[in-house]
Amino acid sequence: GVLSHPSNGLRRAAIRSTWGKTAHSAGVVLRFVFGSRGKGSVHFGDEASSDTIELPVAESASILRKLLLWVRHALTVWAPDFIGRADDDAYVRLELILADLALLRARQLNNIAYGAMEWYGVE
Repeated sequence: GVLSHPSNGLRRAAIRSTWGKTAHSAGVVLRFVFGSRGKGSVHFGDEASSDTIELPVAESASILRKLLLWVRHALTVWAPDFIGRADDDAYVRLELILADLALLRARQLNNIAYGAMEWYGVE
């Protein structure tokens, strides 16, 4: 999931036209994740697209809360082998990540945390 904000439509368009194409052709489910904007919210164009998900949490909620809800959603809807997370201002070298994950899968490793990790305070 790519954590985004409804007003970042240009960033989402850039992802769709660059590494997002790699994701689709590699069978990766790419979704842009937003918090809820509430009643009477302003729509920014593409948030109703099939590659966007509105989580049941305020857009102003902490990143950690959105991340946890994204993981729960992904596990419930797709039962994936791997779950990813990026920000909408990041360029993801997906081909490198997929190569690494293929090696991990070949070793039959489970419950792996992969990538650059950040720690957040809990509300």
